[in-house]
Amino acid sequence: MRIVFGHNHYCRKSVKLEELGILTPLENIKQFELTQRYAHVYWIPLFPIGLSWNARANDGKLYKINDALEQQLKHIHYSWTSILIAFIGPILILAGSILYSLEDMYKNYDRKVRQEKEYEQKAALITKPTLQDYYHFYGSREEYAKVVGENDTALLLSAAVLEPKTNLPAEIVALLRDSTRNFPPVWVSKRTLLKMAKEKNSFDTALFELGTFSLMGIQRLEKPLEEKETAIKITAVDK
Repeated sequence: MRIVFGHNHYCRKSVKLEELGILTPLENIKQFELTQRYAHVYWIPLFPIGLSWNARANDGKLYKINDALEQQLKHIHYSWTSILIAFIGPILILAGSILYSLEDMYKNYDRKVRQEKEYEQKAALITKPTLQDYYHFYGSREEYAKVVGENDTALLLSAAVLEPKTNLPAEIVALLRDSTRNFPPVWVSKRTLLKMAKEKNSFDTALFELGTFSLMGIQRLEKPLEEKETAIKITAVDK
């Protein structure tokens, strides 16, 4: 595709004949115009390339004027802001960059707020657990574990026996119904789980002798488990 590059012009200031004290109509001259030429690409102005006074004829065409008349017209005041039209391209690029930066800042702020909110929710579940809590870990495989006990510094988590990389919905349902087989429970430090709950500075660690995992999420069932909930407080030593 050929790039359309060239130059064009527009009027920055127009002056009627009577404003110059010319009361006798000049042949074919309608008015005088301060003409700004500019370079463009795809018809979008990029930068100015010349400024001059010209005469606008009744047929719409521009004509050069003599030096004496041009010197007289140069003393006429005109707004400097009218040159901005010749910089529309760079202005659009600058405005687009600013909008993009503001949007990126907003997205980062929104992401930060959501991460903090999600962390607070996870931290509340970790510090005050129940037997209805299930942890979703991810590493070389997905792994689900349920809370079976706690002490002041750690949670006793029992990981579900699931086939690697084949976590079928039926297996997840069985897990949530507490009817799936589980590995022997393992004590996991609350401090470690709190570190793993932070999305911004993710923390991975080895768990259940099954591999290294990161904490994806925590789910607390709204209804009690099928088996009667027993006392969760366990005074065992944190391992």
